[in-house]
Amino acid sequence: KTGGMLALATGMTLRADSTSASGNGGDIRLLAGDSLRAHGTLSARGGSAGGNGGFVETSGTQFDLTGIRVNAGAPAGTAGQWLIDPYAVTIVNGAAAGTLPTNPFDAVTNSTIQDGDINAALNGGASVKITTGTGGPGAGSITLANNALIDYTAAFGPLSFELASGNSIQGGLGTVIRSSG
Repeated sequence: KTGGMLALATGMTLRADSTSASGNGGDIRLLAGDSLRAHGTLSARGGSAGGNGGFVETSGTQFDLTGIRVNAGAPAGTAGQWLIDPYAVTIVNGAAAGTLPTNPFDAVTNSTIQDGDINAALNGGASVKITTGTGGPGAGSITLANNALIDYTAAFGPLSFELASGNSIQGGLGTVIRSSG
C-alpha cells in the first residue's frame, strides 16, 4: 500500500473469467495506497464445465465499495475468493448502488462495505475474506454496524466468510452471520 488513488465507476466491468468451458478464473487486484472507490463489477469466474473460481482483491488504506459486484464463482469447480483488505472497515446494512463524487480522487475518510454486496458475492459462489493489519487509520478494527446481515442463502457448496482483524471485531445490535442455503 503505497501512494495512489483508484476509482472504478458504476457500470464499469473488469473481467478475468475463464475463456474455456473447463478453465480457471484469473486474478483481479485493485490496490490503492490511499483511497479506493470501486462501484463497478469484478468477475473472475471459472468455466461452466469445470475449472475453479479466480481471485479478486480490493485493497486500500480507506475505501468505499458501495454497490460493488464481485463474482469469483465456479459453476463446476472450487469457489474463488474475494479478499477485502483495508486498515479498518465497517460493514453496514444496505444494498444501494455507489456513485463517484465530482472528483473521484478526493480522499475517502472511512472504509465501508455493505452487507448486501458481501451477500451478493457469497450467493454468486465466492468465499469472502476481510483482513486488516495493526497500523494505519482505525488500527485494524472490523465493525459490523447495527443490523448487518451476512447471509449465504445459495447452494454452491462449502464457502467461507472470514474476518481476520489486526485489532478487534465488533458486532452491533441485530448483527447476524448465517448460512441458510
